Amino acid sequence: FNFLILCHRSRLMIDNQTLHSLAEKRPLFHSEDDFKFSLAQHLASKSDKIRIEVPQELSVGLKDKKGNKVVRYTYDLVIHVNDKVIPIELKYKTKALDNLNFKVPNETFLLKNQSGHPNTLRNVRKDVFRIEQFLERNKKSSIGFVIFLTNDRKYWEGNKSKYKPLAYNYQ
Repeated sequence: FNFLILCHRSRLMIDNQTLHSLAEKRPLFHSEDDFKFSLAQHLASKSDKIRIEVPQELSVGLKDKKGNKVVRYTYDLVIHVNDKVIPIELKYKTKALDNLNFKVPNETFLLKNQSGHPNTLRNVRKDVFRIEQFLERNKKSSIGFVIFLTNDRKYWEGNKSKYKPLAYNYQ
């Protein structure tokens, strides 16, 4: 599996080392919810000073199209550290695996072929936009994450005839 961390602003709380140490414990996930729960547990185990909520709706401070209502988004994970709020969006897209190169004791993985690359790329861009909107309007928060985890090569290699790889958009 490859992952891409899209972060806004400075000082990573979730870095390559964090995800690699999670991968040592959990090399594969059954679903995006399994990934979300495992990441939340992993982050919570690193410090007793953080509180993690799954999922949480936060006010972004935007008004709707009529201009009379505050827009709220639900984020996959929200980390609270002191007075800071760190929103996290996760994507876990799989390609079916017939033959695993590693064994996970007492678990069977039935990963689906989740095609729809252009829609997924659009949804990742929306997630980045939602994180940016939250951070622009909440000055106490200085960082947010979109984490994309996949075993489908098309996301990092792209499809020459149709679209560029996801990482191309965030270099």
